[in-house]
Amino acid sequence: MNYKVLIADDNPLICKSLRETIHWKKYQCTVVQCAENGKEAWNLITQLKPEIVITDIKMPEMDGLELTDKIRKQYPDILIIMITGYQEFEYAKRAISLGVKELVLKPIDNKKMEEALQKVIDSLSIENEKDEFRKKIQKENAQYIEKERKNEKNNILKNMLLSGSFLESDEILQENSWLKDHNYGIIIGRPVCYDKQIVGTIRQIIEHDFERIFSKNNCVNLIIRQDLVFIVGINKSWSSRSYRVYMKNILYHIQDHIKEIYETPVKVSFCLSSLTTDIKEIICNYEQAEKYLNREMFSGNSGSVIIIQPVSKEKNKSKLTLKDMNNLYQLIETSDQKSVLQEADSIISDILDISGKDVFKTKCLLSEICISLYKYYEKKLPEINQDYSINQILEAVNKIKDVDEGRTYLCQMGIEIQKYNKKQELEQNPTIVQAMEYIRRNYKGNVTLSTLADYLNMNPSYLSRFLKKETGSNFVDILAHVRMEKAKKLLDEGIRVVEVGEQVGYSDYTYFYQVFKRFEGISPSEYKRGKKN
Repeated sequence: MNYKVLIADDNPLICKSLRETIHWKKYQCTVVQCAENGKEAWNLITQLKPEIVITDIKMPEMDGLELTDKIRKQYPDILIIMITGYQEFEYAKRAISLGVKELVLKPIDNKKMEEALQKVIDSLSIENEKDEFRKKIQKENAQYIEKERKNEKNNILKNMLLSGSFLESDEILQENSWLKDHNYGIIIGRPVCYDKQIVGTIRQIIEHDFERIFSKNNCVNLIIRQDLVFIVGINKSWSSRSYRVYMKNILYHIQDHIKEIYETPVKVSFCLSSLTTDIKEIICNYEQAEKYLNREMFSGNSGSVIIIQPVSKEKNKSKLTLKDMNNLYQLIETSDQKSVLQEADSIISDILDISGKDVFKTKCLLSEICISLYKYYEKKLPEINQDYSINQILEAVNKIKDVDEGRTYLCQMGIEIQKYNKKQELEQNPTIVQAMEYIRRNYKGNVTLSTLADYLNMNPSYLSRFLKKETGSNFVDILAHVRMEKAKKLLDEGIRVVEVGEQVGYSDYTYFYQVFKRFEGISPSEYKRGKKN
C-alpha cells in the first residue's frame, strides 16, 4: 500500500529538505503536498485525505496543536508526527495528550525522522490488518445471515413435513406470494445407489434441472433422509392432467440426463403427487408420495416415475411410526430441551400403551427406540460414540427397574445428543468461532465483554444478546467455563491450587474457589485430591 504524506511547516527550507532527503519510497510513502501554515494544511487535508501528517508545532494562523486537535476530531485515523524544539516542552506534552503518534526534535535528524516514520507505518499496517480482519468477519457474518434467511422457509417446510403438522404461526409461509397464487405439487426423487459421491452429484443435477425449469419463487427443494423433495408452485390455470403430463416429461428428461453422464446406469425413482390448493394438504401428499415410492422400491420397480391420485381420507395416526421418530430428531435439532423432554415422555406413554405395561415388551420397544436414535446420529455426530453403542444401550435398558428409569434414560440420551448437535452448529458460526478463539487466547488477562466486542467490531449489548441466543450462556459463564477447563488441566499436572487461580486469570483466590465450586460442584483442592486418589 502507498501512504500519502502531507508536510506542514512555515520554513520552506525544512519542507524542501524533508521532501528531498527522506527515502519515501522505502517506506511506501508519497509526499502529496507541503503547507506553510496550519490553516493551509487543514484545507489540503480535507481535500487530499493523507494517512500521515508531519507538522511543526509552531506555525502562523493555525499552529500544530490546533491543527492536531481538528484532525483528531474529524479524521481520527490520520497519524501525526510533530516537529518540536527543546524549549517547547510544554507544547510537546499537550501534543502527546492530543494523540500525536511521534515527536521529532529540532534540528531534524533524518535518521530520527525515518525511525518515527517507520513506527507510524507499522501502526498503519497493524490498523490495516485489523480493518481487513473486521471486513472479513463482517462479510462472513453477512453471508451466514443471508444463508440463514434463505434456509428459513426451507426449514419451516421441512419441519412441517417431518412433524406432520402445520402451524398457523408460520407467518413466513402465509406471506410468501407463490403460496397464495399457485397450486402445489410434491415430487420426491430417490437415487438408487450406495456410492455417496455419485448420489451427491445426482442430487446436484436434479436440483440444477429444477432450478432451470422453475423460478426460485416457484420451487423449494429439501433433502429429507435419502430423498430429494421438491415443492413446486403450479399456475392455477393448469389442469391436473396438464400438470401430470408436463412433470412426467421433465422427470423422464432428468433420468435420461443422468444416464448420459454415467456409463453404468444409475437409477433414480420419482414419485409425483397430486395437486392441492391448500398448503396444509402438502403434508398428506408428501406422506402419500413417500408411501407409494417405498412400496414401488420394495417391489423392485426402481428407476420408475410414479403418478398418484388425490387421497381424501385422513392420514393414519398410528403410534410409534417412523414419523414419530422423525419428530424427535427434528426437535433435537431445532427446538429446546423442554420440547425434547416432552416428546420423549410422549414416546414412553406410547410404548406403555402398545406393550400393555408388560416389562419385557416395554424394554424391547425402548431398546428399539434408543438404538434407532443412536443409529440416526452415529455418523452425523461421531462424538456420541464416546457415550453410546448398541451393546451399551441394550445393557443399560436391560438394567432398568421401572418406567421412571426408562423415561430418564431416553430423556438423557435425547438431551446429550441435542448438546452435541448444538456444539456442531456453533462450530459452523463464524462469529462464535472467532469469539471463542479470542477468549481462549486471552483468558489469562482482563477479558471483558467490551474488549471482545471491540475485537469482533460489534456493539457490546448486541454481542451479549447474540451469545446468549446462540450458546444459551452469557459472556461471564462462557469465559468462566474456558478458565475452569484450563484450571482442571493445570490441577491434573500437579500445579498448586493458588497458582492455578492466578494462571487462569483470577487474582483473588476466594473468587476462583467460588467459581470453581459453582461449575464443578467441588472445591479445587477436592478436585485435586480426587485425581490423586
